[in-house]
Amino acid sequence: MIVERAPVSLGRDAKVTEAGDTRFFAGWRSDPFFCDVEGAKNNLQFTGDDFFADKDVCSIVLEVPNSALGAKEVRLWARTLTPDDGGGWRQVETRSPPRKR
Repeated sequence: MIVERAPVSLGRDAKVTEAGDTRFFAGWRSDPFFCDVEGAKNNLQFTGDDFFADKDVCSIVLEVPNSALGAKEVRLWARTLTPDDGGGWRQVETRSPPRKR
């Protein structure tokens, strides 16, 4: 276990959990992308209007030192949770990469 019981950032403040030389963040942040949809549809005559200005993304960040990764292939496992009716979380999807043969 690298990080246990790390908080999820639901508000403006980013709650970063540190354990030795490892840092972990999970939560909502402002979407970092800019896209002028109307300008793109109008022969690239951009208006400066950012479609993503009021959008957020749910992010998970794990920072570990290179030495923790080793020399072999790195594999990731992820699951998607959604709020449940009881104030907790429920798993809705799990993904892991296919194994090489």
